[in-house]
Amino acid sequence: MKKVLFSTTALAAASMLAFASNDVSAQSKAKPLSIKVGGYMMTKMAVSEQDESFEVDTGTAGLEPGYDAFNIVNDTEIWFSGSTTLDNGIKLAVKVEMEADHATDGTMDQSFMRLSGGFGQLNLGSYQKASSILGNVAPVVGPDVHFGAGHESYVVKPAAQDGGVRLLETRMDTSDHMTVTYISPKLLDMFYIGGSIVPSTAVSNALPESKGDVGNNVAQYDFDVAYNGKLGSASVKADIGYGENSGNDSSNKHWRGGIRLAVGGFDLGMSYKDRDDTTTGQSGSTTSDALEVYDVGVTYATGPYKVGATYAHGSAPLASATAGDDEHSKFLLGGQYTMGPGVNLLGQIAYVDYDNELTTDSLNNSGWAIVGAVKVAF
Repeated sequence: MKKVLFSTTALAAASMLAFASNDVSAQSKAKPLSIKVGGYMMTKMAVSEQDESFEVDTGTAGLEPGYDAFNIVNDTEIWFSGSTTLDNGIKLAVKVEMEADHATDGTMDQSFMRLSGGFGQLNLGSYQKASSILGNVAPVVGPDVHFGAGHESYVVKPAAQDGGVRLLETRMDTSDHMTVTYISPKLLDMFYIGGSIVPSTAVSNALPESKGDVGNNVAQYDFDVAYNGKLGSASVKADIGYGENSGNDSSNKHWRGGIRLAVGGFDLGMSYKDRDDTTTGQSGSTTSDALEVYDVGVTYATGPYKVGATYAHGSAPLASATAGDDEHSKFLLGGQYTMGPGVNLLGQIAYVDYDNELTTDSLNNSGWAIVGAVKVAF
């Protein structure tokens, strides 16, 4: 698989160099790249309720935390982006995204360069991987549209819950690690192929240390094939992908698939991922990476309104001496109203459940949240 991905990337780069000079779309001299500013701000307010037994069980009498029912959360990003078309027809684009909230303290998000043309697109830098770009997942409506994160601000995740907030993510990994990602042009007017190489998931420019007794860096590889076509009046998108995480003491492989069907104002979708350990002795241990996760959802849009319902469930086994799996489920009902260009009112009712292998109250929590938000794009 690694050789295939390296070969795919090399062929993409070679094709770009070979055919760029013959691109007849370049009609004028390239202009210098200029940067534009954009982004969005979303303020979310929520009331929520935790499981009573989770709130009072801390193991030490009199030190029960208790959680307030109200919370307010900002989600703001500022984007700096620009593009230009070179004399040979290649389009060059750059984008830098910055988290701009007090909680994130100016954390940088994506920062990448894209080269695109008749050969497809080549993304270089901190950006999404092929399975995130081409992968299809269930549609979600509301302030928090990612199953892998967001709702822990309302329903508290127990510290020992396996898989963290990413247990419900059906794509390989949505973190913006430094990556080389290639996406083909549309083939046969219906298919795309893509592949990614991440030298290391560490946030560092150091040469990855993934071998030897003390190597602790993890490299990632993934490959995805996607279909984008029509079935009568319905739009159909589907994909299937394979990926690997390769490290000295923690390696795994996974496959995933997803489908979206849109007709009229309806959008239906579902996806599934299965991940297995590949490191000797890791399966059945407390460090196992094995998991299964799926999601399914439907939305309906008419005029400025959009509503939807979505469900996701994930399970992850740990040590075989402990019966059962760690499980995580979410059920979401959401609505959206477009007030004007770039201004949306959003609402969501969420039920969240964290179920540990052990029955200890402090390791298990479930609860609901009612979230309202205003999102402004600029």
